[in-house]
Parts: sequence; structure tokens; C-alpha cells
Amino acid sequence: MTTEDFDFLLGMIGALITKQSTKIRLAIPPRERHSSCGETFKSLSFQYRIGSSTISLIVMETCAALHHVMKDFLEVGSVTTTHHEFTHSGLYKSMDQGLLNCPPEPLTNSDIMMLYRFVGDEAYPLRPDLMKPYPYRQMGHSQRVLNYHVSRARRVVEKMHFGILANNFRVFRSTICLDVVITILLACIFLHAFV
Repeated sequence: MTTEDFDFLLGMIGALITKQSTKIRLAIPPRERHSSCGETFKSLSFQYRIGSSTISLIVMETCAALHHVMKDFLEVGSVTTTHHEFTHSGLYKSMDQGLLNCPPEPLTNSDIMMLYRFVGDEAYPLRPDLMKPYPYRQMGHSQRVLNYHVSRARRVVEKMHFGILANNFRVFRSTICLDVVITILLACIFLHAFV
């Protein structure tokens, strides 16, 4: 992240993560609190000489602030994991209005023209621009084959995106033993999309 991007985000969340100093101790400045995202707690604890429980609290508050501020600033759509928010998204509205402008392209080494499609799970409605698996009741062989390929496409995309996140945010390189993993994940997705 560039210094300019860091300062821009700090300006957006600074008021939400600023704490008051007391007579006993000085508050950790928002700049240091904001730089806590993406690292392991152990690394941050050594780097800033702050206890692990304090680091945990700072990371949670900073991630929550990033999510709160950036959910309106950036729209992140993961069709496979956020179907309950999908129908309210700009992506869904653009799909309905035909505004995505994704013309068909030929398959590699072929003259066959293929349309772009989103791939979702069984919770999504069947649409011309959204593929989903067949229901698991009374499937024939061809339906099972299609379900396999739809599921495989979703797994490839999810692994690729998670791999990119793990390369950019070291917190995903090991087990996260916290109840608020979703808050951390959303904050990192917003940061990744912003950068």
C-alpha cells in the first residue's frame, strides 16, 4: 500500500479508532492502530512492544472500522459466499439491466463463441448470466457431470482469490483462532480491493 493510500484510509477511519489517553497510560495513536491489519499478532506484539490481548483488540476495532467505512465506498461481490446480500448489490442491478458489457469471446484455439457467466451455489436463482448446480434430487448422469464442473469452477476461483489474499495478508497463512474471523476477512477483502 502506498503512503498516500494509507493516509487516505487513516483519514476515513481515524475518528473511529482514536482512543483517549489516561493518567496511567498514553493511547496508541490511530496511525499505529491502522497499521496493525494484515500481520500476525505475534509479529505485531514484537514490532510495537504491545501485549497480545491489546493487539487483538486493536485489530478487531480497526477491522470493524474498515468494514464500516468501506462497505459503502467499495462494493465487493463474492457470488458464492454472500448470496443473502447479492440481490441488493450494484452487481445484481447491473446484471438485471444488462450493463456489464461482457461480449462473447471465442474459446482458445476455436471458433466457438462463449458467453461470460457467473458461477454460484444452489442458493442462487437460475439466471441466463448465472450458472448454478442442479438440485440434488433425481439427477441424471449429465446433471451430475454439470454439477461437478460448476463446483470445480467455484473451487478454483475461491482458491485463487484466497491465495491472493494470503499472499498480501500474512494473517491468512495460519489458523485464525478468533470468533470474529469474518470481520478480519471482510476488512482484508476491502483493503485488497481498495489497493
